[in-house]
Amino acid sequence: MFFDTVAYAQEAVPAASKASLFSSFLPLILIFFVFYFFIIRPQQKRQKTLVAMIDALKAGDEVLTTSGIYGTISSIVDTNTFLLEIAPNVKVKMAKGSIGSKVNQDIGTGDQSTIATPKSSKEKEKPSSVISKKSSKL
Repeated sequence: MFFDTVAYAQEAVPAASKASLFSSFLPLILIFFVFYFFIIRPQQKRQKTLVAMIDALKAGDEVLTTSGIYGTISSIVDTNTFLLEIAPNVKVKMAKGSIGSKVNQDIGTGDQSTIATPKSSKEKEKPSSVISKKSSKL
């Protein structure tokens, strides 16, 4: 009464061939290689250059920390820390890992020769008083 339906045996499923197994994993393998060459490898290169830059730092170098603080390294305390002078007579002890980049000495000199001039003769040249007012606001 309970088992009124008749159960039929199914045909045996053929074993998956090696070619179909490989073709089913091929998209996963391709995604791994794409991630490696476009994400992992460039990040490793950036990390190596950052570590090399941090190891080459010495007293007197201007740096930008990862928190956005500009300063000059006044002295290196030990292998992992240094003193960063962020204002005259204001020194902060920081970890070397907090360095984001080394700042070039030419940046921020306030030189007006870096101000772009108009490229075409049709554009009107602004008077120098306007340029100096804009640069003083920065």
